[in-house]
Amino acid sequence: MGDGNLHCNFKVHPNSKKNCAYLSKFIYDLTIQSEGSVAAEHGLGLKKNYLLKKYKPSENYLFIKKLKKHLDPNSRLGKNKLFQA
Repeated sequence: MGDGNLHCNFKVHPNSKKNCAYLSKFIYDLTIQSEGSVAAEHGLGLKKNYLLKKYKPSENYLFIKKLKKHLDPNSRLGKNKLFQA
């Protein structure tokens, strides 16, 4: 937390997709309620890029999507990294 970001890793017992999904949703919802962000300085990663649309205001999401389209009209850079092509 020294850089202002909370990097959260957890272990769930018993380890199941349902338990991991439940805990992840709880953590992300708590983060948003605390006026935090689900993205760190390095982005979201491939497994979590869906969080951008779910947890960011729609205006922010649409702006980022339009900016990406403007800078990369042919979707050649980082295909499917931020938005599914």
